[in-house]
Amino acid sequence: MIGRVWRARYGGVRFLLLDLAVLTYVLTTGLVLALFGDGVAHRNARVLAHLLVAAAVLELLRAAQARRGGSGAWRWARALYAVPIFGAAWGELNLLVPLLYDGSYWATHLVVGADLLLAGGHPTVLVQALHRPWLDELMAVFYTGYYLFPTVPVVLLALRREREALAAGSLIALTYASNFLLFLLLPAKSPPQLLSVYPDLLPSHYTGYWVAALTRTIQNNESVLGAAFPSSHVSASLVCALAARRYLPGFGRVLLPLAFGVAVATVYLGYHHMLDPIAGLAWGWLCYRGGLRWLRLRGEDPLA
Repeated sequence: MIGRVWRARYGGVRFLLLDLAVLTYVLTTGLVLALFGDGVAHRNARVLAHLLVAAAVLELLRAAQARRGGSGAWRWARALYAVPIFGAAWGELNLLVPLLYDGSYWATHLVVGADLLLAGGHPTVLVQALHRPWLDELMAVFYTGYYLFPTVPVVLLALRREREALAAGSLIALTYASNFLLFLLLPAKSPPQLLSVYPDLLPSHYTGYWVAALTRTIQNNESVLGAAFPSSHVSASLVCALAARRYLPGFGRVLLPLAFGVAVATVYLGYHHMLDPIAGLAWGWLCYRGGLRWLRLRGEDPLA
């Protein structure tokens, strides 16, 4: 019965890597809430919300495919619908990250120990000797510029190249979905969240100017407890830059060095341990290469 209904309604929908990444993440985190979220306020309502989001995605995909070649609004919705979903998912991580290990952010001490072994001290403290107002501002530009990475390449591609926009969006969605799920498996607190635990871990009082002030405001309001390893800032920045380099080569050549600037800025400004961006770069590379292979095998890469 369910199979017949599914085939009748969604049998003609072609699910791209973008869609599978979004649906897998939404349903997996809904299942985590259902199984482990006893102490979460309004747990049942949140689980229902996940199911409704998944249903809405299915209906959007069905409608967009039925109107293929029609209104440009459907093309834009098809290419960008994952952006608000992962934006909301970031905030929900505050509820999800503590669930699997009963509030134990067990990976924290492993990450800190690796930093101490590799650097001989806390890297976020060691780099404070380099702090200068102009350099602080530059690093803040790198760090906050990250927020343009997930959307700008896809928007530019969607203006004229729908298949390329969907391919780039697929790589980006895969990165966010997998990175966010890793936070649940490897919960680790960031340096600002550990100042009372490690007495020699000094807070980063960088200065800078306007962008630095904006960065501090964003971090004071948008940081997630325990979502530090691997750095999703860095993973997503690298994948966005690599996707842009493939489908928008000129723009990609600009983004790629900026992505490495984001990686440096995460430690320089004191928001991440040194191991976080290193792991973020490695995970981003794996997501890009694995995602691109998937796109080629399923005929979703326009350049294959």
